[in-house]
Amino acid sequence: MYHFGEAGLGGPGIAASFMLPKMPLADATSFDLSVVDGGNDMSFTTSRNINLLYIGHFKNYFDINEDNYIEYTISGVGGFNDSTANYNSYVGSFGLHYKWCPAARSKYRTIDWKTEFLYGYHEGQLKTVESFGFYSSIQSKLGARFFLGARIGYTELPYDKSEHEMDYTVCLDYWQSEFVFFRIQYQYNDRQIDNMIGSMGLMPSDHVFTIHVSWAMGPHKHEAY
Repeated sequence: MYHFGEAGLGGPGIAASFMLPKMPLADATSFDLSVVDGGNDMSFTTSRNINLLYIGHFKNYFDINEDNYIEYTISGVGGFNDSTANYNSYVGSFGLHYKWCPAARSKYRTIDWKTEFLYGYHEGQLKTVESFGFYSSIQSKLGARFFLGARIGYTELPYDKSEHEMDYTVCLDYWQSEFVFFRIQYQYNDRQIDNMIGSMGLMPSDHVFTIHVSWAMGPHKHEAY
């Protein structure tokens, strides 16, 4: 999502997490609050000595039954988008996560679906821009070791909503064990962008094929089998 740039919004800061009292249709509810020194030169500036971002994240988890659960999140971040500290940007999101995990067959069959919608509000000297984005992904377990996944996403530039990108992804995962993971992935990025900060001219659409291998080594506790 271009609202957060390629590297996201990481940086040094402080954070607090709170477990909230039990609510209707909730088995666990939490709220996280963070203040970080970060930015990405897309929604938020990095040109000041200190670029504070204020982030809130609300999460509500609910067990529908022993095989299904759902979770929703509401998040927001705000900070300056210019070096003079006269203009602000805000990005909010609403996310849904549903998982089907049959108690008797969870080793061989699961479905995991995630969707998130984003709204950006970018103040400027000449105009204020409201931009949008979303993604939706689904992953299905095909057996004890294989997963098939797909994703679609859309995002507008936070400072120019006429510029946008669609992305389409499919992937096949193989877990050789808990510590060794392989992925084959194809992604098509359909871009209509010629006004990207830090880029010259039109950004072309592209096809990306990725082979991903991940493994872990070192001491770990023994699992019960």
